Amino acid sequence: DTIVLAGNLDALDKIDGGDGLDILSVDNASLVALQALTISEANTFNTNFKNVEVLAIGANLDSTNDKFDLGYLGSVSTVSVLSLATDGETISGFSSGGSLLLNTALGQALTATVSGATASATETLNVTLQADADTTYGTLNIANVETVNVNSTQLTANAASQTGTLSLGITQTSVLGGGSGAAQ
Repeated sequence: DTIVLAGNLDALDKIDGGDGLDILSVDNASLVALQALTISEANTFNTNFKNVEVLAIGANLDSTNDKFDLGYLGSVSTVSVLSLATDGETISGFSSGGSLLLNTALGQALTATVSGATASATETLNVTLQADADTTYGTLNIANVETVNVNSTQLTANAASQTGTLSLGITQTSVLGGGSGAAQ
């Protein structure tokens, strides 16, 4: 199932995807509306947000303060990003083992963070490149994640091979800095 929202999210909305794979398709205005919620409103929203596994973000992600925390959407384990607007963005709050799907060239640098990754030594993030043509995706920055799995596929299968290029910026916080010190 795919649930499409167009910038009109409210704290009292109830979204339950039910059984199977469910996708919440949003535009940038929906993400900005989520970020405008108070903590109490966000908790109310998240209580009523269930059984949605994929967040599909449309073109030109430009969230407030250039950051979006997946904590607003508790059941989401996969994020699909079409493109970024005019500057770099951060999507924080991935669970270890979560997935990031890149569909086209980002246009700007994207940073993905995994919750609790600084102190843990066993975090994983899965990245899938899935454009249907040769694509230079841009830069993806990831900190304190020990295993990054990068897969390449096509949304529409065909016999022609495609080249996907992704620049990875990988950093690790030292033990002295409060990190796990684990190798990446």
